[in-house]
Amino acid sequence: MSDGSHAEVAARWNANADQWTRDVRDGYDVYRDLFTFPAFQEFLPPLDGLDVIDFGCGEGTNTRRLARMGGRLTGIDISERLIDHARREEEADPLGIGYRVSSYSADTGFPDASFDAVLSTMALMDGPDFEGAMKEAHRLLRPGGFIAFSVLHPCFITPGLHWEKDREGGTVALCVSNYFDRTSFTEHWRFGDRPKDEEVVPFAVPRFPRTIGDYLNAVATAGLRIRRIEEPQPSPEACDAVPRFARWRDLAAFLLLVMAERPASCMIRQIGIDLRTKSCSNSKCYSDLCASGWTRGAVSNSSFRPDLRRAAVPVAADSALSRLHSCACHRSPATARPRRE
Repeated sequence: MSDGSHAEVAARWNANADQWTRDVRDGYDVYRDLFTFPAFQEFLPPLDGLDVIDFGCGEGTNTRRLARMGGRLTGIDISERLIDHARREEEADPLGIGYRVSSYSADTGFPDASFDAVLSTMALMDGPDFEGAMKEAHRLLRPGGFIAFSVLHPCFITPGLHWEKDREGGTVALCVSNYFDRTSFTEHWRFGDRPKDEEVVPFAVPRFPRTIGDYLNAVATAGLRIRRIEEPQPSPEACDAVPRFARWRDLAAFLLLVMAERPASCMIRQIGIDLRTKSCSNSKCYSDLCASGWTRGAVSNSSFRPDLRRAAVPVAADSALSRLHSCACHRSPATARPRRE
């Protein structure tokens, strides 16, 4: 089987689903439990009260953790079998999560601007169309909403990586190669913390190598504004619990975290002025408004919280807003009609 289509990826993960679910819930995914999810959790702003969609939710473990952080969660995954496992867990212990079988790189079926946040943990590198995922994220986000995702670090997790050891067998370096080789392939592996004497079929995981430029440019091209990038290291406690994690603390980066926002419109929706183009013909009322403190920063620097954007409007702007309301140029249909980005 090749790995180039969504249907083929779905088939791989349907085959992996039952063993994957057992292993994750039995605690064998120590990278997730001790490193990748704690780092992602620390990376996020508060989720309380936000509508959140989880791209590539799998069997729902991380989705449930995100729901416990206060978000109203929806999970999507291309694998019907993984979604079945997620739904059964939700039925047994309800957290208000909805699940849907869908690719995150195509039309997911939700209306435009349905969510305050799009999240994805260690899933986007396993799909063939990252650009499509970013376009769909932009469509689903409300203005001012954000996307945050984690992927294997593309600069270090390359098709040709291997660890270099010294004469005593100690690991001293990570050697990488084939960085620009974007040929998809299937990786076969099992969780390293599984009992060695247990016979299990290795997972078959499709991989789609990308450069760091591929990731970041796709985010920007979709119309999202990159806000933060982090390359976290395992914590001292994680390295004590799993000594091999020290390689990723000292020698190379395992994880790439990216946060971007869908820019909020810099338009006063109540009266229809577009501050980006200074569409008001009355330059005095526009300058009064800007002087009062209503700036693009007041809208876009509201910690990615759509519910806080209105609170970011300075009280001092009230009188300027009143003057704009009475300005004839804001009462014409052409300028008073709210515009969507």
